[in-house]
Amino acid sequence: MELINIANLDILNQLKSVLMQFEAKEYKKALKILNDISLGQHARHIIEFYICLFNSLESGVVNYDSRERDLRIESDLEYALLQLNTIIVKLKTKFIDVNISLEFSLGMDNFSTVNTTFYRELTYLMEHTIHHLAIINIAVKAEFQKILLPSNFGVAYSTIHYNQTKNLTA
Repeated sequence: MELINIANLDILNQLKSVLMQFEAKEYKKALKILNDISLGQHARHIIEFYICLFNSLESGVVNYDSRERDLRIESDLEYALLQLNTIIVKLKTKFIDVNISLEFSLGMDNFSTVNTTFYRELTYLMEHTIHHLAIINIAVKAEFQKILLPSNFGVAYSTIHYNQTKNLTA
């Protein structure tokens, strides 16, 4: 299970290294290539999912749909980095995998619950974050060529592994 923590730390540290290169106004700028969504909005989305999961350790329930949507995370780069650092510190802690309930929305008034575990959700967040990093990757390459991206920024671990094994057999 520690590998899940390490993988999440890796991708969140990648995100941090990229965000630290932005100016505050760039971070919150609505980007046409992202349908007028900012990089800050994507960062907020990622950060809040982790906050929801860590809160589930106390409540026993995680619901990503009812997250706070703290607009300060998407508009204030320094605050976003502070929140990201808090998550990174928490991920360095050893956790015991515990059962939790995942609540989710299936429409306006339709909600459901399924049983899951903390580590299963942490695995989901790893994939979810990589997906958003891929979107951020597109925006950075289109709008902010000065930003240096890690080589596999926004690339799934399975794709990295596939590409490495493909290159070994070629």
